Amino acid sequence: MHPPDICEETEWFLTEADIDMLTAEGIDPDAEFGPADTRDAVQELWHSMQIDRVNLLDAVIDWDRADAHLLDGSRTPTAWLRHRLRTTHANAVVLLQQARGLRDAPQVREALLAGELSFDQADQLLHVFTSARAAYVTRDVDVLIDHIATMPVAQCRIVARHWAARVDAEILANGDDTPPSIEPTISELRIGEILDGVTVIEGVLNPSDATVVRTALAAAQRLGQPELTGDDESLEDGVTPPAAPTDPRTPAQQRADALVLIAQFFLDHHDRHDNGASINRAHVNITVNLDQLTTAHLTGNAETPYSVSGLDMASVLQTCCDASVTRILTAGPSLTLDIGRETRVVSPALRKAVTTRDRTCRFPGCDMPARFTDVHHIRHWTRGGPTKRTNCCLLCRRHHTLIHKGRWTVTGNPNTDLIFTGPEGESHRSRPPNPQLPITQNAAWD
Repeated sequence: MHPPDICEETEWFLTEADIDMLTAEGIDPDAEFGPADTRDAVQELWHSMQIDRVNLLDAVIDWDRADAHLLDGSRTPTAWLRHRLRTTHANAVVLLQQARGLRDAPQVREALLAGELSFDQADQLLHVFTSARAAYVTRDVDVLIDHIATMPVAQCRIVARHWAARVDAEILANGDDTPPSIEPTISELRIGEILDGVTVIEGVLNPSDATVVRTALAAAQRLGQPELTGDDESLEDGVTPPAAPTDPRTPAQQRADALVLIAQFFLDHHDRHDNGASINRAHVNITVNLDQLTTAHLTGNAETPYSVSGLDMASVLQTCCDASVTRILTAGPSLTLDIGRETRVVSPALRKAVTTRDRTCRFPGCDMPARFTDVHHIRHWTRGGPTKRTNCCLLCRRHHTLIHKGRWTVTGNPNTDLIFTGPEGESHRSRPPNPQLPITQNAAWD
């Protein structure tokens, strides 16, 4: 609490944005304002933002129920949220989890609207409100809300975990011979480039995985540190050793160096696989009438089955985009015109060049890693399209299918901009994260 003289001498200034916001909340911006008034305004605006957040989550859950992310070709709801809302993966996950949590716990939603709980408090409850505890949530949720309403978030977390432990013990005591479904934390690690190769790594580890990682990092840190004075043997496993007086690195910098050391050690002592160049693609033997293959291109009708298997020409062309192919050309069902030798449509060197440029699936909003993608010919090689960098891009299996089935089209130069156009005519631009040509550029690739 400020002394009276400080409060009396403090001047308060409102920007135009502040005035508009206060007017929208029914607050007179011309009234005398002091610390108490500003305090109330902040609380009211915070509550208003919380109500807006609940309304947003209501819209998200309706969108989620309708599987509306599929309309834009997104693989998952989280991928759509991240791409369309221009937010991080972590924020998209939290948004979806909160929406689904409030759907299953309407009492928490009402408490948020009434201002009885903050979202940070509510998150502590939603985290332990699993499907296995659903019956106990219904029984105890009102008591829990009343209990944590005035608590700091850290204490709310303790209360929520204590409640979960009590419920799990109760489940076992009631004769359930299977362990309670305490949904373990799933370890996740995300790696994203910001600018100029600077990369952010974030993730969540369950306790078992965290122990392994902490122990390995601590061991690697010891290797990278100057000699410590004192008894190093007294350090426990998993405990970060103190920095030597002569080590200018911060503990965070030491852990980063240790992580690189561990990764380098793994690469030096295990089989190495080139970045996408050594992927073994399916070997495809296609028996197709020459007239039928030509007709499919001339008429644009790629949905006609070409064999008794019912496989349509679009699927044939998709498979042939990135495969080892043996062509058998026939006239009629039995007369063989030519048997071509097995050839690799996309060479390992070209695949490596395309992977270096694209890194992930090029469909807007998709981050499927290169090892799970195909090299797609923008103009198919059976239509005279060259197998070069300027005509090839990476697409995951889902989006590769969308292109070849005719629901989406892709045009442009993958070295600069690709334009993906959807069935309703909407267009989305895709630019390579690493458009520069590799240093060892081969003119034949372009």
